Amino acid sequence: MLVTYRDSKMWQKSHKTTLEIIALVRTFPRERIAEIFSNQIIRSTTSISANIAEGFGRYGNQEYRRYLEIAYGSANETDYWLRLIADTYPRFLNRVENILQFNEETIKMLSAAIKTLKKKNRK
Repeated sequence: MLVTYRDSKMWQKSHKTTLEIIALVRTFPRERIAEIFSNQIIRSTTSISANIAEGFGRYGNQEYRRYLEIAYGSANETDYWLRLIADTYPRFLNRVENILQFNEETIKMLSAAIKTLKKKNRK
């Protein structure tokens, strides 16, 4: 049984992804485009974990599902930024591919949780 949002595998995986992304952007070159990528991907990846946490604290399945849907959107946005970073900076390809795997696992977990909550609301 989940006691806090930190017990959630979704949150744990998304938090790990965020930490990996933070470590990655710290190695970016000092140029304007890298700064833009850093800002955008940090915003999208932190939104995933934050929305999972906030949704956990809401009452009712519908509200929780809505926050998971927002997290799902942010996870897909993070996927886009990771792919753009890999295309722009090929030297980061291996690191980005590893992070993409974490993020894809989060996307799958979010999708499954959203589907489960939708079924519960139909009953």
